[in-house]
Amino acid sequence: MKKFTLCSLLLLSSVIFWRCEDDFQSSMKLGDFSFMLDTTTWKVPVDGGRDYRVIEAPGDWTVKIQYPEGTTDKWVKISDTTGSFGKYKLTLVAGANTSYEFAREASLVFSSGEQTETMKIYQPTPIGAVVKQDTYNVEAGDTVIKVEFTVNVPYDYSISDNAQKWIIPVLGKAVDNVTLQFQILASNRSRERVGTITIYPEGGEAVPVTVTQAGASELIEYPIYEETDLRGNVSFVKNSDGSMDAWFLRSTPMKFQSEPHMYNKTGWWYAVTDNTNNAHWGKDAYDLGSGPIALKFYASTAFNQLCYMGSGSCTFTLYPWDTDYATSMAKTPVFQKTMTYDGGWAYPTGAGEYLPAGNYLAVVEGSAGNSVMVTTNEPDDEVWAYANGASTKKFLALSYEVYFQNPGVEFDNFNAYDFSAMVKAHSADGQSWDEPEFVFTANNAMLSQRDNLGYANNMAIAKVGSDYFMALSHDENGIWMAKSANGKDNWEILGDKSILESGKVVSMFINDAMIYLYFQVGSDIHVATTSAGSSDWYTTLKDNGSVLTVPSGVGGVSVVYNANISKYQILYSQSDVISSYVADAGTDKFEAGDIVVDGTRAGATQVGYFTNEAGIVPDEAKTWVGYQYSRGLIAMPL
Repeated sequence: MKKFTLCSLLLLSSVIFWRCEDDFQSSMKLGDFSFMLDTTTWKVPVDGGRDYRVIEAPGDWTVKIQYPEGTTDKWVKISDTTGSFGKYKLTLVAGANTSYEFAREASLVFSSGEQTETMKIYQPTPIGAVVKQDTYNVEAGDTVIKVEFTVNVPYDYSISDNAQKWIIPVLGKAVDNVTLQFQILASNRSRERVGTITIYPEGGEAVPVTVTQAGASELIEYPIYEETDLRGNVSFVKNSDGSMDAWFLRSTPMKFQSEPHMYNKTGWWYAVTDNTNNAHWGKDAYDLGSGPIALKFYASTAFNQLCYMGSGSCTFTLYPWDTDYATSMAKTPVFQKTMTYDGGWAYPTGAGEYLPAGNYLAVVEGSAGNSVMVTTNEPDDEVWAYANGASTKKFLALSYEVYFQNPGVEFDNFNAYDFSAMVKAHSADGQSWDEPEFVFTANNAMLSQRDNLGYANNMAIAKVGSDYFMALSHDENGIWMAKSANGKDNWEILGDKSILESGKVVSMFINDAMIYLYFQVGSDIHVATTSAGSSDWYTTLKDNGSVLTVPSGVGGVSVVYNANISKYQILYSQSDVISSYVADAGTDKFEAGDIVVDGTRAGATQVGYFTNEAGIVPDEAKTWVGYQYSRGLIAMPL
């Protein structure tokens, strides 16, 4: 019954509709009226749409769609294109305009007999941008990509936070307002990395462009130092001129018997390697009236009783060696003494007057008639000579005694004190590194406190105000502070006791006028802080307690303020991966952070960022890390 009723209603509806149209048509007479179109325009929405138009025709009619010349996209559809006398409702359909460059236009031309009517159709462009390519897959090496896009409104763009250090805008090199260029820095990761460039058209939707860079098959690394005698942590510094330094402590050898200048099995070192007929004591007299005679020499261990042979009076000056003769002569001397001797041995330093391992320049000057003993000798990697400032083979017959632990035994069993030596490696660009240079005044200061710092194995350096400070420790036996006016010379220990009674140095830096000294006690990383306002700030450091308990199996840690991420950050190494902990404040508990380097050489320990002189990682496009591994030190750009 329900089905029947519905059919009846439908039949009734159809009849009513037919009658309305029949009545309308029957009331019209052919030729009684002009051709009529209810509207003459249609503005189509950007997304397209459907609309209806009514025409009244006095007779047969047609409609044609006309497009501007060159149009290939026939984007307007109409339900009927022909008809006869009467009134008609036509359906118009248009698709979305996907072009961000061109609005679309068309015309509908209706004709009936001699009469025509035209309807203009217009569709605007969408507001926004469209990219030619939305995905870039690049290799691990350095490259440049061009992001081409069409945009019809003002726009901006951004680079995702995780990629701002390796996707770099090439400023001033845009081809036009729809092409942006980006340098993709070489990857130093073993895994791929993904970043996003997002274009923001004003009033439109954001358009993402994904950049995926393959991982490096070989990590980009630069050896700093390729020896195995490092002790403890390293301070990596990026200087204001872009050059880089790596400060670290290395051990001096306990065994020295195989050194070429230690040939006579007495524990005495000789500059002259020929000991035939005591030639190592000097064969010829050199008259000081000919100008100063000088000897550059390397002492691998701490030593005393520096001596030579001569006759008369002279001035003996010992300099720390630096680069070349002229540079060394300009440095502050280790000491300068007036010597008077009668042809025997002269001792500028006596027994017990110890000097640290390092490179030195000994210079003897005097007037005519005063002489020193020399022997013609070939220079080697450790010793060479100068006469009146010019290279010579006339070697001053210099000698010294090694600082022994057990001088009463046979020579083969001698053990030197293997004290720590502070050295600094330097690089102009982070890629090619000079041979590390001994930091004489720091080493001399540590030797003067050898009961506490002779075997120092942890250090940190930072510039506070106009001075440089170095925190030093041996294991967890307390922390000492040293100071230098220029960070190169004249390091001196501050006070006669440690500034903190226990703990070993981890890191030190200054941020927002506060000094942070991180140190390790057992498995806990502590932080001591104080204001940087006074010159003796190191006397007011306050331990704020532990900020992190170092997990088992973690290598040496370092702490920085990282301006790139606006957080305090701890780096650590584990399983050949460098990872991080982060905190919003330097005294807060640190929480697990991101992986920084996901592949290092085997056995990586003692990791750290290259920081500025204040100990902060600056907000720069390119950051570097350094780390120690089983065969030396590595610098790595990120």
